[in-house]
Amino acid sequence: MRAADVQKDDAYISLDTQTTVGWPSLRGYLPPWLGGHNHTHESISRMLESLKIAIESYLEASVSTAEITVPFPISDTFFDTLRSTAKSESISIPATPAAPAGRLVAQPVYGIGPGECGYDPHVQDPAQAFLTVEYTRSALTALLVVEECGIYEDLRVLHETRFGSQESPQDRRAKLTTALGDIVKMPVEYDGEMLKSLSNVILLGESSQDKLLHDILKDVLSKQQPSGINTAVVDQHQEPVNPVFAASVGAARLNLFKLNFDRDEL
Repeated sequence: MRAADVQKDDAYISLDTQTTVGWPSLRGYLPPWLGGHNHTHESISRMLESLKIAIESYLEASVSTAEITVPFPISDTFFDTLRSTAKSESISIPATPAAPAGRLVAQPVYGIGPGECGYDPHVQDPAQAFLTVEYTRSALTALLVVEECGIYEDLRVLHETRFGSQESPQDRRAKLTTALGDIVKMPVEYDGEMLKSLSNVILLGESSQDKLLHDILKDVLSKQQPSGINTAVVDQHQEPVNPVFAASVGAARLNLFKLNFDRDEL
């Protein structure tokens, strides 16, 4: 199993931000090192084109702006490719990528977010750490996130696309136990403060009800947090949360907040 900091692990993607003025018709035939589109660009382009056609047909209106979310914190290289590809389809993407789905649902769905933050020295809103696990047919993604006054930061990232493909149940359990055990290991230091426990556990995806996943989570959490608070939280996840829907709603809420904030500033 591969535990990777995907913000730094961009070996799987090639940068495609070069432009060749006056050669738009030839660029598709050039190799990436001469300014041509790479395979990732072509795949994303076809996906965005199909989505744009479907959405415009449904809305009966043109679409020029999009917010794109993925399960993990994407690298700068991948985001550059995403923006340049979207631009070729006449779609504008915000200058900064949206947060992963787990973070986007943290505040509106689970209430993990800013408390009484401000300059009043008597107001206390301490930092809190929480775990998000998105388990789908395509990948398992786990994030250890710290929130303080509405600012979210990913401290640890696990993104595995080959989990369980050719493994026995015993090997699958052992590898998942090790990986999730490393993710939730406490205490964790953040901005000079030692956080000794998790405040919540968020599960997403059609496979989030997997019994083995629940058993392993409860096992590794009980070893880190004897109180059993988060082992009980795992059992409360009776219905799977659709990460696509959750991320879409979260991104829409975030953009609505930004829009209202800008209007208030004006």
